[in-house]
Order: sequence, then C-alpha cells, then structure tokens
Amino acid sequence: MPSFDVVSQFDLQEVRNAVDQAAREVHTRFDFKGTGATIEWKGEKAIEITASADDRATAVLDVFKDKLVKRGVSLKVLDASEVRQSGQQSKIDIALKEGITTEQVLEVRRIKARVDQERLPRGADPQTHLKLGRGGLADIEWTVQLLQMRHAGRVPALRTSRTLEALGAARDAGLLDEDDAAMLQQAWRRVSRMRNAVTLVRGKPSDSIPSDPRERAAIASILGYPDGSSEAMVDDHLRHTRTAHAVVDRVFWES
Repeated sequence: MPSFDVVSQFDLQEVRNAVDQAAREVHTRFDFKGTGATIEWKGEKAIEITASADDRATAVLDVFKDKLVKRGVSLKVLDASEVRQSGQQSKIDIALKEGITTEQVLEVRRIKARVDQERLPRGADPQTHLKLGRGGLADIEWTVQLLQMRHAGRVPALRTSRTLEALGAARDAGLLDEDDAAMLQQAWRRVSRMRNAVTLVRGKPSDSIPSDPRERAAIASILGYPDGSSEAMVDDHLRHTRTAHAVVDRVFWES
C-alpha cells in the first residue's frame, strides 16, 4: 500500500482533554496575564485561539501542541492557520483533520490500478491467481485498507491488522452492507484455504491454481471435494471471486 500522511486514527476525547489542559495552563501562567489569551472549541472539530498579540497566540498554540503530544495525539491531526487579525485581537483557527483527502483516495485508486497491471506475473491467469487475481486476496486487502484510512478515526475497531476483523468492524459501523461484508469474508477464507492447499501440494508457496490435473485433484481432495471434482473446485473458486470482485468494484472504486 502507498504511504500517506494518514491522520484518521485519533481519539477526539484526548483532543478535548488537551484543549481543557491548555486552557487551564493559559489561564494560570503569568506570561499570559492581561493578554486575553484563550483556546476554545468552535464547533465539533474546530478550535480557536485568541490573544492580544501574535506572539501570545502562537505561544498558546505551542502549549496546546505540548498537551497533545503528552496525551499521545499526533500533531498531524492539526490544520492550524497563520495568525490573523480580528479587530484588536490575534487569532489562530485550527481544524482537526480526519482520514485522508479526496485526492489521496484517488491516488490510492490510481496506484492500485497500476499495481494490478504490473505485478501480475507474465502469463498468469488473472482468474486463477489467488493473490493478485480479480476478487483475490489483494483485492480484498486494498478494499479493507482504504476503509481503514478513511474511517478508522471514528471507528476504533477498524484499527486492526486482521482482515476479517476489519471487515466485521466495517459492517458493524455501517460502512459495508451485511451481504457485502459476508461475501468478502467468505471469499477471503476460501482463497486463503485454496492458497494453503496449493502450497501443501506443490511443496512451496504458490499463488496460482496449477493447471496440472493431478495437482488440481490433490488440491480438491485437501479441500474436501469428492474424487473427480477438481473442475467443480475451480468453478466454485471463480464464482466466489467474481462476486467478491463485484463488491470490490462498488466499495473500492465507487464509494
């Protein structure tokens, strides 16, 4: 996955605590006496700093940043303006950044489109490649990680490295339809089991369903299919990955 300045994972309550602590310190510190220095909320995710001079407003911002750091909140969540004049007062407007920007979402999508073309091994069948094929593990991973980048700030349960848990959290938060989440979870389990079976049969890690009939028969047997059902196994795989890919198209590319 690409590396972005992702700021979605912050605890709003910790920010509130930092604002309260900064306000108390500003109120009691001698160097702020008589400067009218304040820090207060302006809406749900906006903060305003006011003082009688530019340097005092900047000093209040420094106090606030110190409180955030001590409470484990990244300063990346802050989008602080330059000091501006409002009558006789100096003000700094602070917005809390959550998630990634629309442009970053588009960049993730562009990168995935390029990776889909470049990483698939030459000659590999995109329908039977378990990692990079349509509806395969990478499709589902990209979808989950984009949901995490966009929404983990307000959905703490998304802050997990476990794909299945993240899909469940996205479903519970209303970010995925129940049927879509179930389909992606089912596809993840099926493709992972297929990948493990391929590795057992071939004696080494492999991401493609082999074309050799004997290997396919052995994989089908490991997965619990009756004798002579290797083609049914492949048909089942293609059906589930096609459905998973349709969900990825809706969630990753369109939402």
